[in-house]
Amino acid sequence: MGTIYCHFSFRRRNNNEYGLFSVAFYSDYDGKKCLGHITRKESLWVPEGSYITAIQSYEHALRTIFESQPIFRKHSVDRIYLVSDNSALVKWICNPKSCRFKGYMEKAVEEYRLGAMHEITIPIGMCKPWKNEKSYKYCNERYIYEDKSAKIVESNGVNRLDIGDMQLQSLADIEKDNIARPVVMGITKQ
Repeated sequence: MGTIYCHFSFRRRNNNEYGLFSVAFYSDYDGKKCLGHITRKESLWVPEGSYITAIQSYEHALRTIFESQPIFRKHSVDRIYLVSDNSALVKWICNPKSCRFKGYMEKAVEEYRLGAMHEITIPIGMCKPWKNEKSYKYCNERYIYEDKSAKIVESNGVNRLDIGDMQLQSLADIEKDNIARPVVMGITKQ
């Protein structure tokens, strides 16, 4: 499979009592071949603010990558690129020392570092800010995932994540299409 692209975003709802956080994985740089998506409803970090909520969406993306890591490993994903339309957040991810919210950036990444409890071992890079990232459309109540008992089920010989009425497309489905590895353009090197 090679490289996948993790688009992530957020939307604050109901007078900021909670936020919707979405992640969508794509197999191509242009964001046309979606592998799956997930949206969660979560309490906002305090004090609430758009920059802090953007950092919280970054933590949500890392958590989702961690949770999906066994499936990614099984399908030979060897690199994940994060995609966001928030230029300030992209700058802070690439250079956390430049962030005036250092404590929140630390909170976002501390659990996912090498050697941490929820270690992410697949290398992660960051794309330059996009004008239109592809996960915001999933920041909608109808996509909210709340079932904590999600499980992998067998469906036509393909493992799928069963989350009730909605089934995410598996990486195996993409492999069936024999998609060539995408050409990576516009990626900021770390």
